[in-house]
Amino acid sequence: MFGGKQGNNIVTSIADFRTELEAQIGRAQKQGRPHIEVNAGELHRVIGGYPPKAGEPAHSMPSCCEAMRQEFRRGNAEIVRASVEYHFIHQFAER
Repeated sequence: MFGGKQGNNIVTSIADFRTELEAQIGRAQKQGRPHIEVNAGELHRVIGGYPPKAGEPAHSMPSCCEAMRQEFRRGNAEIVRASVEYHFIHQFAER
């Protein structure tokens, strides 16, 4: 389970999203892919809590997008904003 509890709400941190994003990038590199494309909504669904169901606490999309922005700032990545969600493309260095 990701995140911690705050009252009755599950709190998903930026670190939780970065951990999953880094794992996805690592798997793509091991598979020899030239790049990986990650959609913020899909990344959030892997962690859980998105979209929130009736009666569940609010989603953590701002933390998810911030994790993607942090990875972008590290270099070799492009973020394309389409509609409301971020789409992230990480280009691996040529071998």
